[in-house]
Amino acid sequence: MSAYIVQDATINRILGARMHALNVRAVQVRYGDDAAVMGMDNDGYVYIPQCPGEGVATSKALACFLYQCCEGNVPADPLFEALSAWQATLDPAIVCGLPEWERAPWG
Repeated sequence: MSAYIVQDATINRILGARMHALNVRAVQVRYGDDAAVMGMDNDGYVYIPQCPGEGVATSKALACFLYQCCEGNVPADPLFEALSAWQATLDPAIVCGLPEWERAPWG
């Protein structure tokens, strides 16, 4: 047996599908049967590779995603918890990389 690091596209496809399913679940909790009428189902996800963008844009997109998934018990899902924890470390890392951070006085 061997081990290797899979390609980013593979990870993105898997993570994207799981994130989509989590979001669909939150919409279904919020809107119930109306979600099906709105076309919200797990079969609609298609992975489209894109550039990851800047850190601030990534953080804002993640914040939006997490906000949209705050329905029912969805925030207790391990994926939601992991993404929330990632954002908690991502935001300070972004701020520390900004020129304003470097220019601000220390202490």
